Amino acid sequence: MLTIAIFLETFVVKKFTALLALVLLLVSCNGDDCDDFVPDILTQFLYIELVDANGANLIENGTYAITNIFTERNGNRFPAVVFTDNETFIAPEQRYKIEIGVVGNTGSNNTWTIELSDSETDTLQLNLAIESRDCNGTFYQIREAQYNDTSVNVEELGQNLFEIRVVK
Repeated sequence: MLTIAIFLETFVVKKFTALLALVLLLVSCNGDDCDDFVPDILTQFLYIELVDANGANLIENGTYAITNIFTERNGNRFPAVVFTDNETFIAPEQRYKIEIGVVGNTGSNNTWTIELSDSETDTLQLNLAIESRDCNGTFYQIREAQYNDTSVNVEELGQNLFEIRVVK
């Protein structure tokens, strides 16, 4: 019984020490370079806006039903994350766009399939690099994006937010 108590006490102390070290690592910073630092280490998103030739958003106008859109990467298929006017916590310019978490491997072996309907599936391929930012940690840099084998411009919307616009 004493052995179990010692084991549990050691286990709890190790977990607490690891958690404390992680917190110190995340909030530590050297010099004045970090005065404007806003930690955002777990959120890096790419928004895909699908528009017609006139610039009308094809999700917002109902051409593609949100409930039919799925994204898949590495065999993992999920309903697409698309925010609507009902989600007031998200900026209006990010609504009715497909949200993809920017994760993957360095290089161009980062492919997502985007199922828009039962009969239409698109492909997104990202060429990623790892970028270290002094106090902010490590992030991905999007070197190039291709949508259906066509290069698309990646616009930076702000810290860790990117967007591509696809004319269908």
